[in-house]
Amino acid sequence: MDAIDRRRSIRRFSDKEIPHEVICKIMESGIKAPSAKNRQPWKFMVIQGQAKEDMLRAFRAGIQREKAGKAMLPDSSRHLGGAEYTVQIMEQAPVVIFVLNPLGKGMYSPLNDEDRIYELCNIQSVSAAIENMLLEATDMGIGSLWICDIFFAYEELCAWMDCGDELVAAVAFGYPEGKLFRESSLAKRLPLNELCVFKEEAGETMKTVLKAARLAPSAFNSQPWRFIVYTDRIYVFAKKDSGVLQGFRSLVPAAGLMRDFSVGVMLSHIMLAAEELWLELETATEEQFAAKSYKNGVYVATLAIRQ
Repeated sequence: MDAIDRRRSIRRFSDKEIPHEVICKIMESGIKAPSAKNRQPWKFMVIQGQAKEDMLRAFRAGIQREKAGKAMLPDSSRHLGGAEYTVQIMEQAPVVIFVLNPLGKGMYSPLNDEDRIYELCNIQSVSAAIENMLLEATDMGIGSLWICDIFFAYEELCAWMDCGDELVAAVAFGYPEGKLFRESSLAKRLPLNELCVFKEEAGETMKTVLKAARLAPSAFNSQPWRFIVYTDRIYVFAKKDSGVLQGFRSLVPAAGLMRDFSVGVMLSHIMLAAEELWLELETATEEQFAAKSYKNGVYVATLAIRQ
């Protein structure tokens, strides 16, 4: 819970190298994450040294393509300055890890209903692995930055990798130049009263679980989750895409995975908080809610929580 409460994204890294065994321990924590049907749909590509320079060259080429009018994300050009800043951060970080989904259908592949469900489950599994890595790094005194700007250079980075697996995310790791931790009260997150509709009074234990969910990182800090809360259960909804995520989905059939990825990270926070508090957590999908159409969101799951 301490790592969840105090972890923050690091954007300034020192030049101190991370020992190989520490990098391996961080990835081992990712491998220990739960996954749908135990499929373990992840691979990790560790990028350092000259390989990192080559990767960043491909990243810059993608940004230049976006600027030149051959944009994959034409409605998101206002974020290109942030993408260029991300490249500078990655230059500082001694290690960048690409996270791949070897079972993915591919970013441009149309998905039928069954494919979509498999992809959703796999992305939630990958997100749990990544969050395990971020929290393990925090516990070891290492800073991290989960990077979504890679999608501005998706084609170029996939060509550079030349491995055929679906690129899901990148994470920069390094010893921070400055503070590693933050006060949870300073996190740029929506307050619980905007994220939750409380149908019944929530006890302190339930609020602790919800606070852990609130602190989860998300793509572009979109925080695409909302909760309907009862004394012993939480109904989880994902907001319909807006802003950069909406523009991405309109161009790429699988782009909703960015939102799903964020929701998966949030769910991993709930699972970790429940374990820490010795709570029994049961996850289910209720057909009566899944079959309904909602104006502003999509039903994800029902979480039953018992002492």
